[in-house]
Amino acid sequence: MIKIILSLSFLLFVFPYYTADCAEYEFYDEIPGYTSEEWNPRMAVDRDGMLWLCSKGRVFRFNGAIWEDFTEPSGGANYVSASSDGTLWFASDGHISRFDGIGWTYFPLEAIFSEDRVSVQALSTAANTIVWLAFYNYEDSKFYLARFDGENFETFHDELLHNYISRLTATPGGGVWIVYHNLFDATDCHEESCPKGTTYFDGTSFHHYSIHNGLPQWSPDTTFTDVSWIVFSSKFDDIYANCHTFFVKFQRGEWKIIADYIPRGILIEGPDKKLWQGFIGPGNQTNHLMCFDGYQWIEYDIIEVKSAIIDKYYDGSSPFPYTYSLAVTPDGTVWMGMSRGILRINPDSLPSTIKTNVDSDTLIPWATDVLSYPNPFNPSTTIQYTIPAYITEHVSIKVYDLRGAFIKTLVDQIAEPGVHSVIWDGTDKSGNKASSGIYIYRLQAGDFTQSNKMLLVR
Repeated sequence: MIKIILSLSFLLFVFPYYTADCAEYEFYDEIPGYTSEEWNPRMAVDRDGMLWLCSKGRVFRFNGAIWEDFTEPSGGANYVSASSDGTLWFASDGHISRFDGIGWTYFPLEAIFSEDRVSVQALSTAANTIVWLAFYNYEDSKFYLARFDGENFETFHDELLHNYISRLTATPGGGVWIVYHNLFDATDCHEESCPKGTTYFDGTSFHHYSIHNGLPQWSPDTTFTDVSWIVFSSKFDDIYANCHTFFVKFQRGEWKIIADYIPRGILIEGPDKKLWQGFIGPGNQTNHLMCFDGYQWIEYDIIEVKSAIIDKYYDGSSPFPYTYSLAVTPDGTVWMGMSRGILRINPDSLPSTIKTNVDSDTLIPWATDVLSYPNPFNPSTTIQYTIPAYITEHVSIKVYDLRGAFIKTLVDQIAEPGVHSVIWDGTDKSGNKASSGIYIYRLQAGDFTQSNKMLLVR
């Protein structure tokens, strides 16, 4: 049964924090009834640019000054994910919930399996609002994927899904990438069917990638797929101090190493379409904050930030504070969800250096994953494309029928960096309704072109 709550009423809690002498960062380590030793934070940013936090079943929102407790209206959650339109999805072992900025809607997981026999492992959603869950079913001791379209759940299983799933990344095209946890030791894995690697599920079939079919190393650490990037880590001497990372692009079925000098870390896309990567943990190589604008890496010096946190929370025997998650809000603030609290960083106040430039043939392909949704459609469909931070380009999108006859121009203008979309209402250049059939939309910007099919069903 779906439950909807439209009215909201919350108690506000001031979140005590540790603040540096300068304005470089703040460390939030306590909230009434919630101690820093319990943190397992997952974060997302909503359409208003506010940060949401889930940890151990608790849900909070930071409105720029104080933290609001949304645990009760959300039903409690361990995971949160934001779709491209800013809708938030939350997941616990008993249900998933949706917050559209006005009210909450609940969807019980008993539609998949018995509620008390399912453990949710990961959550992700993308532009098309398809929600993906990874969960472990105690009844048969197997891992599953679940796809939720807003009304119905559909489950999928493959024998490769027998490792702990640490991360899902939904793609705008409707698929999902799967990253497994703790796969650093590949000495016992020599077959092409070895689960050590990463898996892509396109909605119908599972496609597994390892060093046997293009991966440079065994162990993916973080995925990011809006522009088809994946970060890989592999163990050398020990899991933290000497972790070597490859920065890899996967596009049109091929893998390409962009760099092999990037430290291990969490990778996300910021609201400015730049890629951010960061991590604080044991050792020296893992402590960093970096930003990639499609052309160059900028590295921010966070050694003093790390030292202050370690001095306060690590005595040599207690668990070492380390990073679980990363988020960036529209004002440029970087948030690290850590095992001992939440770290807020102002990158502009930190010393920075340009790490390296990237050759022109390795730049982020600005129009990767151009897509239309829904597809098939009636009466209209949305065409979405992304321009990274380093490009301003003249863009045109035109519609043709299968014979190549021109139907209509949808876009013909200079496009700034960011996510863009345009609606085709199924009419031609004269405003007449196009007949049912397959149509081609062609996007062009400079030397780049991409064409995709869409089906109009009257």
